[in-house]
Amino acid sequence: MSSDRSFPWRMSVNLMSGRVVLGGAILALSAILVTAWLVGRRRSAWVLLTNVLALGVTCVLTTSALGLASNRQMGWVKSSNDLWALATGGTPDSGAAITVDDSSVSEAPASEDGALPDSVAAHPGDSVWQAGFTYDASTSEWHASVAGPASGLDRSVRVWTPSDYSPTSSTTYNVVVFIHGYPGSDEGAASSLGVATAVQQLQAAGQLGPTIFVVADLSMSGQEPDCVDIDGHSAVETYVTRDLISSIRTNFPNVSSVRSGWSLAGISAGGYCAPVLYMRHRDIFSAVMSLGGYDAPSLGALSRADNETKRQFTISQMISDATGSPLHMYFAGTTGDSASVALVEDVSAAARSGDDITTELDQSGGHSWGTWAGQFPAAMQWWSTTSAREASDAQSGGSTAAADDGSTLATSAASSPFALTGWATLVSSVLLSMVLIVGCLIVGPLTTRGNDGTNGGHPLRRGYSLRLVLVALAAVAMDLTGLMMINVDQGFFSSWADFAANWSTLV
Repeated sequence: MSSDRSFPWRMSVNLMSGRVVLGGAILALSAILVTAWLVGRRRSAWVLLTNVLALGVTCVLTTSALGLASNRQMGWVKSSNDLWALATGGTPDSGAAITVDDSSVSEAPASEDGALPDSVAAHPGDSVWQAGFTYDASTSEWHASVAGPASGLDRSVRVWTPSDYSPTSSTTYNVVVFIHGYPGSDEGAASSLGVATAVQQLQAAGQLGPTIFVVADLSMSGQEPDCVDIDGHSAVETYVTRDLISSIRTNFPNVSSVRSGWSLAGISAGGYCAPVLYMRHRDIFSAVMSLGGYDAPSLGALSRADNETKRQFTISQMISDATGSPLHMYFAGTTGDSASVALVEDVSAAARSGDDITTELDQSGGHSWGTWAGQFPAAMQWWSTTSAREASDAQSGGSTAAADDGSTLATSAASSPFALTGWATLVSSVLLSMVLIVGCLIVGPLTTRGNDGTNGGHPLRRGYSLRLVLVALAAVAMDLTGLMMINVDQGFFSSWADFAANWSTLV
């Protein structure tokens, strides 16, 4: 296990708690109310300094409140320990030599009849594997803490099922095992990706069979993700490809028992990890879908490994080095996400003859949940076709090579200076924030003249209301400026329309 980079205090706060989110909102509102009073005092050097500090604190608290509300919906970090590890660098062993543990990787080829290997067998009636899943009708999700005997890990797992699902029905369900991004967790993944809508629409159109969606919390206390087992680190690979599969088969007995019914999917960092795990465990998974991923290891211990190890775990290189039956892989990205563009280009060039390497590159969207939710239905439709072909091949004992998908790479249009990521937008945002801050400092004291109680006025009228509006606008402007600066660097949203479409993830 890796060393624990924990919060300096013993108590860990649950950042997903509604009380914590409410507390953050109350603090932010209180800061606005107090600062609106402070900026109305008569000018002096000391008052000016405290006013500037108060405005800064207000900005921090309003940003924190927005972050807590967004985190409750998206499940990026669950506790203050996770947040501390994220803020202080995540992985504590930068520069250390690593050894990849391949003991969980099967050397045996996929079964000719398509049956899943014994290493991921179901264990009916075995109390060790009974996870005690409970159902939440509001989200159509089952939740449990799943302990893994092989990995030694105990992780939170959520399973989305169709509303008419029953573990005792005779229907056989295919399974998508989803790998979240960084930061991220099992909470909110299915709803943010629009799984319910996508699956139901595809099933209604006859383009997808009965399917469930499985996501485990692989955040590991906020540390950068490791896709594979590494000596001295959490055995994430063993957990996902052994313990999790066996647990799902045990607790959901009507899931598919053949590899054509199992696939991997992932977004962002998970869009890198899912293809890596697929190519190391093709006896279990028939296909993989990567949304917004990247080619070479960019996070975790692999990103700090020697060049040869990083080369071995670069997706395009793994495709080139693959042997045996054709690969079935789906990659989606956008021209606004440079890492996903590079991935699409690299895997397209690396594909072997007969491989089904399908790529899609949208001209709109960024590195965001709204983009991935829009790409998810096409990915699922692709997998449905691939799964049916794999099942047919297993029954006939043959292998059908996939035709060229004909996908093309699009070029990004020139960005306007006033686009979301344009220089003029960022400059304007900074200037507006400065104007509002200076306005608070200058106009604030003026609003109290003749309104100090000697003439019957009341400080909570007019003057205070004006200061309240100015402080609130200044806080919002500073928050948006910070978000825009981060967006320019990270490319989460590519346009104003993309930002508006993803606004629900921020509130």
